[in-house]
Amino acid sequence: MEVDAELEAEAAPTVRAGAGARASADVEGRFSRALSLVIMGGHICVDTVQGGLAAILPFLVMYGGYSYFEVSTLVLASNFASAIIQPLFGWLGDRKARPWLMAAGVVLAGAGMAAIGVVPTYGMVVAAAVVSGVGIAMLHPEGGRIANLAGGADPVQKAQSMSLFSVGGQVGFCVGPIVTVAAVQAFGLAGTLVYLVFSLPYAAFMLRYNGRFAALGVGSPAGGAPVAGASSGAGDGAAVAGASARAATRAEG
Repeated sequence: MEVDAELEAEAAPTVRAGAGARASADVEGRFSRALSLVIMGGHICVDTVQGGLAAILPFLVMYGGYSYFEVSTLVLASNFASAIIQPLFGWLGDRKARPWLMAAGVVLAGAGMAAIGVVPTYGMVVAAAVVSGVGIAMLHPEGGRIANLAGGADPVQKAQSMSLFSVGGQVGFCVGPIVTVAAVQAFGLAGTLVYLVFSLPYAAFMLRYNGRFAALGVGSPAGGAPVAGASSGAGDGAAVAGASARAATRAEG
């Protein structure tokens, strides 16, 4: 797999002796395009759920017998849950790097969306929508933080990494309605189970690189503060870029 090959090539550490040495090439500020692509894929997964939720509503009215008011509250439940809890995940990520939140978010978002079409009661449908919203909220802050770090020290490459992350979200929003409509037309409401087909394997794929993601934050708390020995200007720039990236992705999610 091309991404795997690129990750293996980047994994060779370049440990330097003396004060200020770092444990990996990624931490030394090199742009890791492969890791950026992995994070982008996770963003595609969760925002496919977010984009697909609205598309399932008319099918719930048609096949599930729910009213338009009842199905419209599903979007409210998902977005409200995401908006309320997302700052908490951002705060946790700022205190300590937790890259596993991205994979967990992919699982919860996909599982929640999958359950919407198969659970038997309206209350359970609402609960499933809330679970999907929590999953979406889990990925965005940590994904934005790590995408920022994966961009390395160069501002242009950092912008490239953040752009890949952002594009992943837009792709997900576009693909979500298509996935939902195609699956439900083919299999009925049980077609929402298709979200498990890609979310579970991709979450497992992301966990394979959890150590690489965590290594990006070595030398600074949660990857946010400048490393001892780094120039003040560079440290301030990285902090501002990181804060801007987190704010942008939280607003987007």
